Amino acid sequence: MAGGKITAVDKSRRIDKEVDEIIKARLNPNARVTAISNRAVLVVFGGNRERMREMAFGSQEVNEYKETNGHLIRQPEIEQWAKDVYGFVCREFGEENVASFIVHLDETGPHAHCVFVPLTADGRLCSKEVIGGKNKVEARQHMRDLHIRFAEVNRRYGLDRGDDIHETGARHRSTAEYNRDLDRENAMLETLIDDNREQLRQLDDQIRKAEKRVKGLTTMIANLERQELELNDEIAQLEADIENGAGDVSELRCRIASLEAQLESTGQKLADKRLKFKNADRQLAELQDELHTVKEKRDTAQKNYH
Repeated sequence: MAGGKITAVDKSRRIDKEVDEIIKARLNPNARVTAISNRAVLVVFGGNRERMREMAFGSQEVNEYKETNGHLIRQPEIEQWAKDVYGFVCREFGEENVASFIVHLDETGPHAHCVFVPLTADGRLCSKEVIGGKNKVEARQHMRDLHIRFAEVNRRYGLDRGDDIHETGARHRSTAEYNRDLDRENAMLETLIDDNREQLRQLDDQIRKAEKRVKGLTTMIANLERQELELNDEIAQLEADIENGAGDVSELRCRIASLEAQLESTGQKLADKRLKFKNADRQLAELQDELHTVKEKRDTAQKNYH
């Protein structure tokens, strides 16, 4: 963003060169600059990841596990948010001191990077005075006030500020602690992903077998039902023959008795297969539900993997 207007990132312009130009143009000639003077300050602006994604991409599907999401179209809301944040930066630190303001949409959570030169009103390089204070207490209060003012910008977009750590008792972790915790968390997630992968493999195998069993039982039931129907038809025909006096009654009744025995056996087999089908169908549904649950766990683990 340049001058509050949305533009493509000019990769030909290096941020350190922009910083040098600002210092050259605005530094008080009498100001003292040392080797340890903070020449630039980086500030990252953002909010809830899901809400930021919604602002950036709307209802479009974002796939974190593909190399490109070239189909995505940037939404106007993220642009307006960027303009408002840029306005906040200009009010707080002076637009003339802003060396770079870039909104990143190519990472897991959309956010803005701002680099500004900490120049005081009288042209001195002094980050302590611009963003800090005379002591830790004053600096802490200054930063809290800054967060409160920025929260007003984010609130317009449904991005509520988190609880104050002085109220919650939360503790900042050092970089080393954070990296250790991150490595530990990633190791746990890797194990979980591997376990889920094996579970999915086993479930896929079980589901294939269950589907095959259901299909086989369906075929058996259909064959037995057809056989039952044919036996009933044949018995009905023999009974009609007896009634019409067509054939030897004794032989016909003997034939009917034999068919009825077959019919009873078929009925028993049919009842057995229907019960087995019911159990197999229930087992298949349970396996499919379990598969869905494991996939959700896997997707969550992959989403949280850093």
